[in-house]
Amino acid sequence: MVTETVSTQKIDTTVREKPTYIEEIWKNRKGKWNRSRVLLTIISLLAIGLSIFHVYTAGFGTLSSWQQRSIHVLWAMLLIFLLFPFKKGKKFGVIDIVIIIVTMATAGYMLFGAKRYYEEQGVLE
Repeated sequence: MVTETVSTQKIDTTVREKPTYIEEIWKNRKGKWNRSRVLLTIISLLAIGLSIFHVYTAGFGTLSSWQQRSIHVLWAMLLIFLLFPFKKGKKFGVIDIVIIIVTMATAGYMLFGAKRYYEEQGVLE
């Protein structure tokens, strides 16, 4: 019996794509802790926190559906406003800070005023 050795070429299966703006900032300023790097760290922690929140409430179910949905939407909006500034191509500005403060105030109003919403449902005055 004769066995022949066939040489095969390796196929390059790596995907090469242009890095995102966030990835470029992270890589270029790896050793420096400036305002952009701190903002990216905060965004990362918020995204991880949102994931942990969903896993925790899925397992233990501690919130009502109304509060769960409100927190999800407001937390996601906060992440979106942090990731994508108001003016395209510009740095984080005053308008962005105002939008984030309004989002956080809305979240606080929905969380801490939830009992009042439940008590007043269907009551017209």
